[in-house]
Amino acid sequence: MKLIYILPIFFLFAFHVKAQNVDSLKNAVSSLEDSLELKNGEIEKLRLKIEKMEKESRARLIKEKENWRKLERYMTMKEVKKLLGKPESIDKFSMSTRWWYGNGYVDFNAYPAVSGWSEPRKERIEIIEH
Repeated sequence: MKLIYILPIFFLFAFHVKAQNVDSLKNAVSSLEDSLELKNGEIEKLRLKIEKMEKESRARLIKEKENWRKLERYMTMKEVKKLLGKPESIDKFSMSTRWWYGNGYVDFNAYPAVSGWSEPRKERIEIIEH
């Protein structure tokens, strides 16, 4: 007889627990969806930032190439520095000087004026013999 009273209570309790679990799962899914939406927004911002940086980099490379094309023989060191910026390194020899820009360089004679140059090339591999 007691079992007849206990069974309905057990089923009501089980239904209540199940309903709480469903609500808890719904809340968790909703929270995950919100989090995913935020992450997608952050990803989009980063993608746009990368695109902007790539455009700026391409523009800078084009400008650098144009500046290299403006080089002329007999330019002064001051003129070259204004055009190409500060060299990454400098090699001084007895009668000449070489300013390095990546794997490109500008040679100056003893006066010192530009005597030659080689534009930086992405694919160039140089072997230096001593």
